[in-house]
Order: sequence, then C-alpha cells, then structure tokens
Amino acid sequence: MPGGATDGPAEICRRGAAVHLIASAEDARLVSASLTPYCEWHSVPASDQCWTVISAGTTEPGTGFREVESGTFGTRAFLGESTRTVILAADDREVRCLVVRRLVKALLRRELDRSQEVVWTHAAAVAVDGAAVVLIGNKRSGKTTMALSLLATPRAGYIGNSDVSMHLDVDGVWRAAGWPRALTIRRDTFDLLARLHPSFDPHALAAAHPNNDLPRDAGAIEEPDKLYVMPQDLPNLVGKPLVPDAQAVLLVFPEFSAGEDDAMTLTKLTAAETRAELLQVVDSTPDRFHPYLDGAFAERKTRSSGVRLSEQVPGVKLRYGAASASAAREAVVALSRSARRGA
Repeated sequence: MPGGATDGPAEICRRGAAVHLIASAEDARLVSASLTPYCEWHSVPASDQCWTVISAGTTEPGTGFREVESGTFGTRAFLGESTRTVILAADDREVRCLVVRRLVKALLRRELDRSQEVVWTHAAAVAVDGAAVVLIGNKRSGKTTMALSLLATPRAGYIGNSDVSMHLDVDGVWRAAGWPRALTIRRDTFDLLARLHPSFDPHALAAAHPNNDLPRDAGAIEEPDKLYVMPQDLPNLVGKPLVPDAQAVLLVFPEFSAGEDDAMTLTKLTAAETRAELLQVVDSTPDRFHPYLDGAFAERKTRSSGVRLSEQVPGVKLRYGAASASAAREAVVALSRSARRGA
C-alpha cells in the first residue's frame, strides 16, 4: 500500500531506487513515520533484485554473514555480501529503527548515485509556487534561516535542509529532492522565526527530537543554543506541507551577516561563477556513514560535478542579515518566479 508501512516484507522506493525491508509491523511503522513522505512503500515478495535490510532483536545470523561496524552504540550489524542483505540487531526498538532508517536512506542514495546523474549538496530547499529554490552553503551561511523565512510565503512547501540532492530527469529538468534529516535552528534566529511564524515555541518543540537538551518544564525560561526539528514536525510549526521534490529553478548561495551592516544584496552569477560556488559545497559521496558498503558500490555513474547543473539552473549570491531577512525573502521569491517563467 503506497505511502505507509505494511505487514511483512516491504519495498521502499525513491526516484526509481528500491530497498526491501523485513521487519515487525511496529518496527515498520516507526521507520515509515521517519521516511514518509520522502519514500513510497509497497508490499512485495522477497527477491534478490535489490538490497534487503532486516530489522531484528538480538540475533546470531547464519553462514554467509560477517559482522561490521554499525556506527551506533548498542546495535550490531551483519553484512551478507552475496545476498546483498544487512541485518541490524538491537534490543532497543527506537535505536534499532533509527539505525534502520539511516541504512535504508544510505542504500537508496547509493543506488541512485550509480544509476543517475545526481549532485549531492549541502543545501536547503523550499518549493515556492511548486518550484524549488535551493539554498546552498556550509554551516552558518544562513541557508536554514532563509529557508524558514521562505516558508512564510503563500503556497510554499518544505523540501529539505542540509541534505538536498539534485537529479537530472530524462526530460532534461533538474529536480531538488529532500531527505529525512532534522533541521538545526540556532538560538540567534529564534526571534526572527517568532516574527515570521507566530506559533514558533522552542519549548513546545523540545520534546520532538531526542537530541534537544532543554528543560521540559512549561515554566522554564532557559532556551537552547540550538533546536533540532524533524521535517514531519514542521507543518505544525509553519503551517506548510512537506514536498518530497520539485523542479529546481534557482540556486541561491547565501551569506548571513550578524553585524550592524546587514543590508541585503542579491547578485546574479554567471554559469562559471555558479559552478565555482557549487564546487565548494558539493559532496563527493552519497553516504559517509556506512563504509562497509563501499566495495559493493564501487562502480559509480560518471558525472559532470555540477557543470550541467550550473549551466541549466541560474545562480545568485545573497547577502543579508536579520534586519533585511524580509527584503531578502521578497527578492528571492520574485527572482524564483521570474526564473520559473523562463524555465
């Protein structure tokens, strides 16, 4: 049944890539909640046409498996290379399902990487009128702040943050695809978010992510240095939907200024300048957290490292600060709408 977890083996799909999951109904429900709506689920018979992930309690697999580093305390991982199967075992269901979700995501990304033209970016993306504005930059560049600001625009939707991939479709259109990953909202943007989204309440959101270290007492006045928010919790925060992917019409390279001189400037870039900006933040690999899979995915599709992307999607450099965030948002929205008409 597309869109949700199913009893028995399930096929988890993303943009043509697929992974089989064998898990209990409760494990499948938890994994599904963290992957939806980015992935689709279908009931399928087990087969060896794609990788299989088995979610289990404490187990000792049979022959043909070797134990590998799971990367998470309390979880054991066993790799069966000939059958393309990984067993993840842990007593704690929440920990087990978290590791399963990360592995499924990694396998889907690796499958896409070797079969399609993909650019992996450190970026945020927001759909405005159905078209993606992609905000590309390293930490503290202002991409998350601008993404949340753009979500105050009518007919906007959230695609992703810090982990956005760019895919070249068969029709020559680049699409920005989000992946399930928490947003990190810094304390110095709380006031701005409260103005943009009146329902923003850091204490109310604290319990939504286990990494939030914040007093749960309603009367507490302390605020965290940063707040983690899962994509599935965003609709309640900003009143806008999650959008798995959308056609990319504008690449924005933000630079956030916390100083007094924070006037907004928006500069159009040439294709060469756009490519130079891209090369600073493009990730060379779709997955850095499961090195034991490297041997199975040694063959990768030859790609242009962002050359085609920079030639086909316009890029701009945005400089702004807290006082000019609204003006910056309006300028980006206007430019994205103009780019969409010309796409």
